[in-house]
Amino acid sequence: MITIAADGLGYSFWKCGKLTFEGFKRLGYQYVYLVNAHTAQIPKPHRSILVGDTILAIKWEWHRRHVTDKPIFWTDTPLMLDEIRDNVDEVNENWCVVALTPYFEKLYRDVGFKVSAVIPRPIDVYTAEKVMNIESKWREKFGRYVVTIGGDQIIAPPKKPRKGLEMFDMLAEHLKFKYDINAVAVSNWIYFKNVHRIPMGSLSEEDLLTLIRDAELFVWTSRNEGFGVPPLEAMAVSQLVVCSNAPFNDHIVGIKFDYQYEEIIYMPEIGRYYLAFDYDFKQLREAVDYALSLSEEEKEKVKEKAREAALYYRPDIIAQLLVEV
Repeated sequence: MITIAADGLGYSFWKCGKLTFEGFKRLGYQYVYLVNAHTAQIPKPHRSILVGDTILAIKWEWHRRHVTDKPIFWTDTPLMLDEIRDNVDEVNENWCVVALTPYFEKLYRDVGFKVSAVIPRPIDVYTAEKVMNIESKWREKFGRYVVTIGGDQIIAPPKKPRKGLEMFDMLAEHLKFKYDINAVAVSNWIYFKNVHRIPMGSLSEEDLLTLIRDAELFVWTSRNEGFGVPPLEAMAVSQLVVCSNAPFNDHIVGIKFDYQYEEIIYMPEIGRYYLAFDYDFKQLREAVDYALSLSEEEKEKVKEKAREAALYYRPDIIAQLLVEV
């Protein structure tokens, strides 16, 4: 029996839990359960897989609450890991620690975690395949547009928002003036001035993926991620992704610009810090200009490579990797 305990309050964590559940089902496992890690108590004989933020999972004591037979600590975080150093030995004793990327494997090992494997998050390649032949009306609504997806802190945002959505807003102004191209964001960010915002969680998976598919580009402005699923979803629907070459983006195939420097940023809304891989707006703007200037043949070569890479993140493949651990 396998139980996936996911953070039910985190949109991306719960989505990951659902896709992992589907992956196990596609492998033929009958006794698989998806539960909210905030409320559930998992029976000890089960194998548990914990999905959530690494820092918060430990602060909420999920590393004690959800210990079962052969448990997997499959969490990620963009936050600084220093505050949980004192809990590392306890996690190592009771859990099999799995990192999501080679970059975070190194970070985890640096604070003392014994990492057993590197296994990424799954993405919904099944719906991505389905929507490739579905018509949509996004172009009728927005005309030519670029798109991004991401939620961030809005009550007390840090001086440099982690998702870089203020950069996307600046980009929107540039694109409208230079190309008459609009900008669309699926986001909770309420400070946009130049972007058409669609509330996060308001779209079906089909609508979300066709929105990405029909854009000119997918632009990923994040300064740090625990993993970052949206650009992989864009890759799965053959969309061209523009992002920085920060190490947390190593698994993304697309057009990349150089980040300029690293800076530790305080996040007042949650009282914690993250490491920003920051860049100047000029780097973002020039990368987007370059991507738009590519010929269709050049774009298709990058898109084809990206879509092939995205197939690795199929839920059944990820579930099988978890079984092997």
